[in-house]
Amino acid sequence: MLKVSAGSDFNSLDQINPNDSHYPINTKLFQGSLIVRIKDFDGLVPENKERISTLPYFNNKTRLLSLQVQGSFKEEINLNDLIWVTEWDHPINIPTFVCKMWAFMAPNAVMDLQAEKPYLKSFAILSACTFQAWDLNETPLPNLLDNTSDSESSNTDHNHKSKKLKPSLDELTEDIKAIVPDHLTLFPPRRFSLLGKHNPVDARRALYSHVENRESTIIKPHHRIAFDMYSPFFNVNNFSARIPGGISIDLNHVFCNQPFRMALRNVEGTITHVVVQLEIIKPS
Repeated sequence: MLKVSAGSDFNSLDQINPNDSHYPINTKLFQGSLIVRIKDFDGLVPENKERISTLPYFNNKTRLLSLQVQGSFKEEINLNDLIWVTEWDHPINIPTFVCKMWAFMAPNAVMDLQAEKPYLKSFAILSACTFQAWDLNETPLPNLLDNTSDSESSNTDHNHKSKKLKPSLDELTEDIKAIVPDHLTLFPPRRFSLLGKHNPVDARRALYSHVENRESTIIKPHHRIAFDMYSPFFNVNNFSARIPGGISIDLNHVFCNQPFRMALRNVEGTITHVVVQLEIIKPS
């Protein structure tokens, strides 16, 4: 059965309950929260917790998995020093065509999936499916760090009343204008969506595909960021992946029964902000 854990590093993991409360994060440089959403979740839950199989978040979507991180940095950090890493401790048995497909889907990623310790690294600003940012000096916000009922509560960042958001309600909207410096512009790329409208995600990725733009964009302590990494392919309940053409891949075999580990780190890998681990626990 699937077990989901999170923490500040892989040596201090807590089991979490998917589709439930936000997991609090408070590390050296980052304070915020994480929520893991899994469609049709049927895995293990922490003691005294009830399994929540799904959320309205998944309604009318093809998504199977969502990892959402949100919060503020305690010191200034530029976008070139914020990467999302997927890694394994030992070699994996990954087919060559899957490597090519992964490289196609993540063109800005650096990867070596056939190394002794395989990895895939990408700048968070490029790999995020949805990225949202706020300037707390200008925009009062609901408290996204807690998961409670819809009762009124005071926001610790601002002395005003606001409703706290449940994890099923706080889906993000693509909007990073709060952190884009004045000398940069989110020009929409020439490619249009099927509806004939510019895609703001494409605009973000086009702007920050350039290293100088990532380096000049500073996330400051008065900013709050949130990003959602979701997948319509990875069924984590049984560690399988469905790819175009109706092909299904057994990821337990590909990963050689290793956990699937993800982390938000600095580019040197010396500072970790949050980690997530997905693993299949076999009956004893």
